[in-house]
Amino acid sequence: MTVVTTIDGETVDLIVWRAYGSRIGAVEAVLTANRHLASWPSTLPAGLDIVLPVLDAPVEATVSLWPAP
Repeated sequence: MTVVTTIDGETVDLIVWRAYGSRIGAVEAVLTANRHLASWPSTLPAGLDIVLPVLDAPVEATVSLWPAP
């Protein structure tokens, strides 16, 4: 578990992207660990502490442009 402090104007999505990259389910996990974020607008003020939980291994999605032979 890691705790980060927001900078004025950040969003949960941006914080999650910086911390986890494109990990599936990360936004939901962060919001579950930080129920207090529901009382704030989508653009967060400076000084909020946000818990970043340790997540399970990401699910890797594969995109194929052509069908497999």
